[in-house]
Amino acid sequence: MSICLPFMPMPTAKTPATYKIQRGDTFWGIAHNLDGISVEDLITANPKVDPKS
Repeated sequence: MSICLPFMPMPTAKTPATYKIQRGDTFWGIAHNLDGISVEDLITANPKVDPKS
């Protein structure tokens, strides 16, 4: 499963447009490792994904 990352002016190697979820990933962990993206940004960009699952 992949999630969308919030719109950025131009995806970069450090901040791509999508992210493939790995076992054990959390929105907090993903946001912490990508520049300029918050947990709230991920929740907004992925309304059908339960951030607690």
